Amino acid sequence: MRLDIVAGGLARPNTGIGIVQRNLFRRLVDDGDRMVLTAERDHERGGIVAASLGLARGWRPPKTRGHAYLAAIPPLPFLLRGPVVALVYDLRWLETRGRLGRAYRAWDLRRTVRRADVLLCISDHTRRGLEEFSPTSARKARTVHLGPGIADPGIDQPRTPGATLLVGGAPHKENERAARLLARARPEWCTSIIGVNVSDEVRATCEQAFGASRCDWRVRLSDERMARVYREAEYFVFLGTNEGFGMPYIEAAVSGATVVAVDQPLTQELLGRAAHLLPRVDDDVLVEQLRPRPSVDASATRDVADRYSWDRFATEVRKALLEVASAEEVDSRASSF
Repeated sequence: MRLDIVAGGLARPNTGIGIVQRNLFRRLVDDGDRMVLTAERDHERGGIVAASLGLARGWRPPKTRGHAYLAAIPPLPFLLRGPVVALVYDLRWLETRGRLGRAYRAWDLRRTVRRADVLLCISDHTRRGLEEFSPTSARKARTVHLGPGIADPGIDQPRTPGATLLVGGAPHKENERAARLLARARPEWCTSIIGVNVSDEVRATCEQAFGASRCDWRVRLSDERMARVYREAEYFVFLGTNEGFGMPYIEAAVSGATVVAVDQPLTQELLGRAAHLLPRVDDDVLVEQLRPRPSVDASATRDVADRYSWDRFATEVRKALLEVASAEEVDSRASSF
């Protein structure tokens, strides 16, 4: 059955949601489905005015009706007709937004839970969080793992021995803490730092500990250049504990870098033995934990590369869309007698 799918406008290409949309929508179209996107609303950089205009466009109901609406980016439009499949990325905003932002996101997510026919959560971690937030979501929610982000496991590239990668400047990434711990531990395996979009504090901490000549700072990389950075680094250190899916974990592991992360339900679910997991303890203990050379299970790393597939993700999303579209057709025929 060829599907006519209506979906929200595209997010910025360099965001996690933008990467998901680009990979998912292309595969749906390649399978013969028709995608109709609503108005763009996530490209402007103009402060609160642009954000408010984008929000208003997001609330606007689509003018075209298809077999199903795919809610791939919030907010959920008003007055939707027909079945709805919604992607649920994470509930990190419960802790990282201000009070007004949390209240708005909670209101919109409750609307989504009530209106959606199927809720596709990108990890068991996210699904459990959603069910805690809204117990009624349990009958609609299922887990569908994402693909490997921008990673391309088929490309072989020489690594820089000892190069340790830190990515992101948002507070929940905890790269300031990672930099402080690496500076105190000064492990023999970490001989240089590559930082992408990191904060000034990370730069200052690393340059003081390792020397400016051993630090390489990069900003606003294209997906292609970022993929090369993942393949260049020998280690990827990411100590954040507040990710919804943690696509950087997968991108680094699939690219062949040794991932050093905190032992928590999400990293156990996504990586398990394919990452060097550190206990959730105080900084003094973690400094000692960082000194030995990190190691991972090679077979587990290969399993990770096999597990996360954009083709498989698109197949599962299409299966949910087909399921709700077929149910609507049955209901329509039954009501016509």
